[in-house]
Amino acid sequence: MSVYIDREDGFKAPDGTAAARECPHCGTYAHLSLVAAPAFEHLVGHRPAHIGAAFQCAACHEPRFVKFTVRRYGEQRIDLAPNFIEVERPRERFDFQYLSDDTAGLFREALQCYGADCYNAFASMCRRTAQSAFHELGEGARLKWFELLKEVATLCELDAETTQTMEDILLTLNKTIERAHNRIGQANIKGISKQVEQFLPELRQTNKNLQSLLRTSNGDKSAATLEETLVNLNKTLAR
Repeated sequence: MSVYIDREDGFKAPDGTAAARECPHCGTYAHLSLVAAPAFEHLVGHRPAHIGAAFQCAACHEPRFVKFTVRRYGEQRIDLAPNFIEVERPRERFDFQYLSDDTAGLFREALQCYGADCYNAFASMCRRTAQSAFHELGEGARLKWFELLKEVATLCELDAETTQTMEDILLTLNKTIERAHNRIGQANIKGISKQVEQFLPELRQTNKNLQSLLRTSNGDKSAATLEETLVNLNKTLAR
């Protein structure tokens, strides 16, 4: 499929549409029709490596924004890669009914990381999800997970390196991380976020005190301000 921007006619793609995609707004698998694309002269003048375009879902008519990689700048047209990047993507679907609320909350965030192409964050949240499940199901759960992982690797014909990476992420738990998880207990992400939210106002006040200290020229006043700042900080960290 040849996709390009012509000097005379603008954006060109087969049938005037992009490939069908699942819409994050209505959930329908539908074609995307072009609404707006950058002008040829503007692109030639700036020569960006990627361009953005606005499409419309054929099912719900909501706007969809995508990004194309530029393959080549020519005198008469600009060739684009046919596979575009969706700025908004549908959320990954998963059946959470058999999971506890705490484990499901962790895995929901893992899927959000995956949908945002944050794969390192996705791996970290998968590890936290596994830790939560092990904590609920007991020590025997880790062995069962290992056996299931081996079955999945065999069925999907995964190579040894990929399989080992999955084992490292899900099953090889660092003792320090494991102790931290046990200390947190079954607090879900919302609970942690609430703790952080309560901590931020005091952190801002501490930052103001430190800024005041740096601007103060009087030595005695600096010492008093520093002492007050350290006391407040110690009170905050002790909670």
